[in-house]
Amino acid sequence: MVTDSTAGMESSGRGGAMELGIEGRVALVTGGSRGIGRAAAEALAREGAQVVVAARGAKGVDAAVAALRESGARAEGILTDMSDPLGPADAVARAEAFIGPVEILVANAGGPPPGRFVESDDDGWDIAVQQNLLGTVRLIRAALPGMRARGWGRIVTITSTSVREVIDGLALSNATRAGVAGAVRTLAREV
Repeated sequence: MVTDSTAGMESSGRGGAMELGIEGRVALVTGGSRGIGRAAAEALAREGAQVVVAARGAKGVDAAVAALRESGARAEGILTDMSDPLGPADAVARAEAFIGPVEILVANAGGPPPGRFVESDDDGWDIAVQQNLLGTVRLIRAALPGMRARGWGRIVTITSTSVREVIDGLALSNATRAGVAGAVRTLAREV
């Protein structure tokens, strides 16, 4: 039997966007200045979301925000570092001050440097855990109470195919991204 996977999805008239029911919602996208994060920010903007792009580099944030605004989206940018213990909560607070309560959270942190397990050291592990695992956990903990209080929210975590099958030479990423997947699966059962 063939089914139409687009059944019930209406065209929004916004350049191929589907109507996902997020028009006007506020989205915070970390790592949103390039790559997958930027693509996520652009897709959310096409759906009518108001987007806050967060990343470490000012040039990248400025370029992403300019492109989003040029497309007609309401967008703001903030500089943040997910490996800083205060960075995630600060990012949520500033996003909410700029546009409004974060309703859609896209947690997309860059990966730690490549390397083999046997060549890793404590400093590398600490950086990877702070950035990838704890940065994501802290970000979710900062946004989740407001989502729950409002009765609406969406959390998307960007990890890697390494959560299913490890990738040679990416020991730190393999471990921390699997930790993110486990944390989010646990959260999904709890809320």
